[in-house]
Amino acid sequence: MLVNIVVGSITAFLVILSSFFSFQRLVKRKVPMHVNDPIDTIEDPHDLYSEDRDTEDIKEVIKEEKKSLKGKSFKNMYKGAPASFSMYRISSYGIFVMGFIYLQNNGFLDIWSYLGGISFGLVSSVIVGMYIFKKR
Repeated sequence: MLVNIVVGSITAFLVILSSFFSFQRLVKRKVPMHVNDPIDTIEDPHDLYSEDRDTEDIKEVIKEEKKSLKGKSFKNMYKGAPASFSMYRISSYGIFVMGFIYLQNNGFLDIWSYLGGISFGLVSSVIVGMYIFKKR
């Protein structure tokens, strides 16, 4: 039971962590980073208080964005493909499958313990993610 929990939690944690890093790399490559004033980036890192910011109704903006996204699902999928097929994710899913096969072939697999380990890995990755974002 303990082996199932450990293998399930570690492999699930690796999958979530690799997904995070691959999408983070994709966003850093796609988003242009232009810095006008170093003091502004410290005080207002997301440019929430700039004077040239539009004050449109948020519902109108959301409706326009939804309209612009319709019919672009294939294009959006194509843009996100590098993060989906990165080596981080492929290798972590490979480790996930190899862990399951190892447990199955050696007769250690207890499916309920393994699923509990996977859920523990997911919860622990959420906790680590919250800690990282709170630190930033």
